[in-house]
Amino acid sequence: MALADYEVVIGLEVHCQLATRTKMFSPCPYTIGSAPNTEIDAYTLGLPGTLPVPNRAAIEAAVRLALALGCEVQPRSSWARKHYFYPDLPKGYQITQADAPYAKGGHVEIHDRGAEAPTNEGEGEGEALASKRIPLQRIHIEEDAGKNVHGGELSLIDYNRAGVPLVEIVSLPALRSAAEAADYMRALREVVRYLGISAANMEEGSLRCDANVSLRERGASEYGIRCEIKNLNSFKFLEAAILAEVRRQADLLDRGERIVSATLSYDPERDRVSIMRSKESAADYRYLPEPDMPPLLLDGEWIAAIEHTLPALPWARRRRLVGLGLSAYDAGVLTAERELADYFDQTLAALTGADAEPSPAAAKTVSNWITGELMRLLNASEVEIAACPVAPATLAELLGLVDDGTISGSAAKKVLERVFAEPSRAPLEVVEAEGLRQVSDRAAIVALVDAALDAHPKQLAQLLGGKHKVRGFFVGQVMRASQGKANPQLVSALLDERLAERRDSTDPPGDDHA
Repeated sequence: MALADYEVVIGLEVHCQLATRTKMFSPCPYTIGSAPNTEIDAYTLGLPGTLPVPNRAAIEAAVRLALALGCEVQPRSSWARKHYFYPDLPKGYQITQADAPYAKGGHVEIHDRGAEAPTNEGEGEGEALASKRIPLQRIHIEEDAGKNVHGGELSLIDYNRAGVPLVEIVSLPALRSAAEAADYMRALREVVRYLGISAANMEEGSLRCDANVSLRERGASEYGIRCEIKNLNSFKFLEAAILAEVRRQADLLDRGERIVSATLSYDPERDRVSIMRSKESAADYRYLPEPDMPPLLLDGEWIAAIEHTLPALPWARRRRLVGLGLSAYDAGVLTAERELADYFDQTLAALTGADAEPSPAAAKTVSNWITGELMRLLNASEVEIAACPVAPATLAELLGLVDDGTISGSAAKKVLERVFAEPSRAPLEVVEAEGLRQVSDRAAIVALVDAALDAHPKQLAQLLGGKHKVRGFFVGQVMRASQGKANPQLVSALLDERLAERRDSTDPPGDDHA
């Protein structure tokens, strides 16, 4: 069968490390990047006599995520021990939630790749966002294991990460392509970072993913045998690993062989997956109720108070920006990070007034300057938007100077560079100090236009003869003569006026065909 005759079915299990000062069940601190085995305590090492105490900050962060994703937060959930033998697990079991997780249901919203929508940058202003909801099965809280470090002939263990709080977000098998799976991970990462509960850095391991993949013939209702690809730590590898597994399963099915449920690893150098072991079942882990902790009870008023602190989420902000007339592409860029979305909103409010309804033109202007000139300066300086030296109100002041004709767009770029380098200087101060005010005096510009026309009779004759491309030459001459200070709109209008006068003066008299 051709690969297109199979339907890909994907479910993801995402582990997100919560950014708390201490571990999930002990007061031991944890910081990413610390020297190996410097952030451990008796509980981390599973020494006799130690008892787990839940981290309230971790539970609050977990509840924030569940509410943001529309989950049903359970007033009562319970802890369990998941047993398995591995060197990075000192206690010989992991405390997690098994049959009674703290959150059920919910969804993650992603771009609908099957919908017809403009995809080119800058096109499709104001189009509706095509979105798709990927349903969740559950979210549960657990503790992380340590980290195995392999090198040369030695394999060492760093227990710093052991006991760090995690949430595991389990989707239903509703993803239908590797690209959708990567979109889902990006969307989930955006939400986590918007909430401020995790750095969600896949390269550092604070966001990790296991992908369950199966194939079935198109039109079939039953799922195929699934295999799980473990520990995917980048969007690129997630997508590539799923594609490799789809190829492997399709080849087996085409040869009439049976798919065996297995746990896989992905080799990016060879772009292929390999079987590590047969897939474990719940019975293999010998789940037992945690005897040292009571059930987790969450107060309804406490949950409601947390819900009131949630920020607007990325997909809601994207819809609002598209409603303001921005393209889906621009809205996606501006809402990828909460700090960037906040910067846009604050700049737009400062430009138009906090209580005024912003116009599509104002929204587009602010978007263009932030995603263009400002991001260029930030990238060149390796500065994050959260540490941008140009305050939103300062950028709004600069854009106001362009809007009222005080300076030209090209001059505004120079002013932005100065203010970026010297944040204490106001845009108008730079304009006055460097003589960047735009020339809007009609008489002065008419004189410059006439001078340019007189200085280039050959090009003038071409333009009067119908060679309209020469017009740009004269605009450039006037702007050069004014050192870029002439109002370009006024230059264009006055050039047309003077050309019309010269054209009329050269027309033969008495030939008006009355």
